Amino acid sequence: HAAEADLPQDAPRLAIVLIDDGSMPFGPDTLAGVPFPVSVAVDPERPEAQAAMAAYRAKGIEVLIAVSLPEGATPQDAEIASAAWFETLPETVAVIEGRPGALQQDRALAEQVADIVGEAGRGLVFHPRGLNTGLALAERAGVPAATVFRSFGGVGEDARALQRLLDRAGMRARSEGATIVTGPLRPDLVPGLVAWGLASRDAGLALAPVSAVLRDSSTGG
Repeated sequence: HAAEADLPQDAPRLAIVLIDDGSMPFGPDTLAGVPFPVSVAVDPERPEAQAAMAAYRAKGIEVLIAVSLPEGATPQDAEIASAAWFETLPETVAVIEGRPGALQQDRALAEQVADIVGEAGRGLVFHPRGLNTGLALAERAGVPAATVFRSFGGVGEDARALQRLLDRAGMRARSEGATIVTGPLRPDLVPGLVAWGLASRDAGLALAPVSAVLRDSSTGG
């Protein structure tokens, strides 16, 4: 279910994951007009989540499952909840933490999540947390995994703040080979993303679907 993308083999990759909470009308149509790959995360518990996934997939846009286990969640809780994740959103490439730290509250939970996601053939995307135990455990289990570099679209952030964050993310990608940023799918942010992406095309940076970054992480590339 990964999006097709013709990427330069040796170019550093930057993946943009947009969180679609259902508040932006015509999200799939809007992102289909973006002239470079982006990925979208959908909460399986939101209304019409499956229809949203289908609409994005019909446009060739890949989808992640955004989940947040409650505080104090156990490995058994993850086992029960995950059945609904993949049943509701089957055409997906990865699971991403909806709330930072939600899938790596302790070692046992993080190990269970890695096992579940690996058996389902998906990748994992974490938010930074301490020593990034969740990432280390996923990698040890052979699950393609990565950590978000930064999130954008916070309260009070304007177009200049978005550009500065993306500039830093581009530098990080050039330094480490690949990186991921996340932010909400909002009408005021899409034009800034497009403008920055077009301006970066001649800077030796490949804007990529998140699956390309995860594939690189699993092969050591």
